[in-house]
Amino acid sequence: MALELSTGDQVALDGIVTGKDLTAAKQALLERPVWKRFLDGRGSEAMLRLLLGLRELRERYPELSVAAFDAPYDGEAPGDRDKSLGKALLELGVAKPKDTVLALTGNYHAMLAPMSGYDLAAMFLPPSERLSLEVTDRGGEAWISTFPGQACGPSKGGVADKDPLRPRGVYLDRSLAPFGKVDGILSLGLPLSASEPAAGEPSPLPDCRIKYLNKKP
Repeated sequence: MALELSTGDQVALDGIVTGKDLTAAKQALLERPVWKRFLDGRGSEAMLRLLLGLRELRERYPELSVAAFDAPYDGEAPGDRDKSLGKALLELGVAKPKDTVLALTGNYHAMLAPMSGYDLAAMFLPPSERLSLEVTDRGGEAWISTFPGQACGPSKGGVADKDPLRPRGVYLDRSLAPFGKVDGILSLGLPLSASEPAAGEPSPLPDCRIKYLNKKP
């Protein structure tokens, strides 16, 4: 499984999924900068629970592995990060050509046509070897880290399904996607609930977090 986490966290991720001392592995992971800096899903309690679930799953499927693919990149052009994400995923496929790679990333990076004037990560993968799904939900909140200068915390987020009663499942129908070009959708079939940072509040608090707390009634 490939996760949109820093490639610098790979050793710590391996510790969670395969290490013998889980307590030490958790501590090592939560000390990593990305888990203290990003106030969004990448460093959330939900992400940590996913990793722990993969650890349990690996007991049944020992060939299962987890790879980070948010690699460092040069340049400041808007599309540079997506290019780096796409190339990192491509390299995972080349390294293990017989394996199926399940990549978890933001909906935006999974689009199959340019948005905001540049190619997205999924577009760097061979068309015959990719299947891109847009994740939809029934509303709710997500712990969102917004653009600099804006507030960050539990806010309305996600992508509402066109059918608010659609059951959970995978639907390979491009017309069901609320936005962008994909091969289909992964309907969660339930509302989102905001997941707090697994490492707790960063110290000192970033400006966006202070702004969010000051806005609360």
